Amino acid sequence: MPPVARWLKTRGRVRFRAQKVTAVRLDLTTHLPDLGERRMEITFALNGAPLGACTLFRYGWVELEFRLPDPVTSRNGEPFELEITANQTWQPRPGDRQSRDDRHLSVAVCNLRYS
Repeated sequence: MPPVARWLKTRGRVRFRAQKVTAVRLDLTTHLPDLGERRMEITFALNGAPLGACTLFRYGWVELEFRLPDPVTSRNGEPFELEITANQTWQPRPGDRQSRDDRHLSVAVCNLRYS
């Protein structure tokens, strides 16, 4: 059974509470048509600071881990915010009259973990 994931548009944000963060891990995938020709570029930021980037050029789940060189400590107990940005979206079934799906999707993300 595949994992339960959240689909994003071109940008998604996740807020979480922790005292400090030393690493962020997640799984992601896309169903963008013609992925070999139209590669998906994805960037990641933590509290507005660049965390990393990747390019999806084939289908399937990808496990990513971003290790921070120095632990980031929460300021005054404020939540952390992970931002994920993709360079493009696609629509699953915009013209299908029976099961129309005209959402604009980029990547699906699941299993977000931090330490």
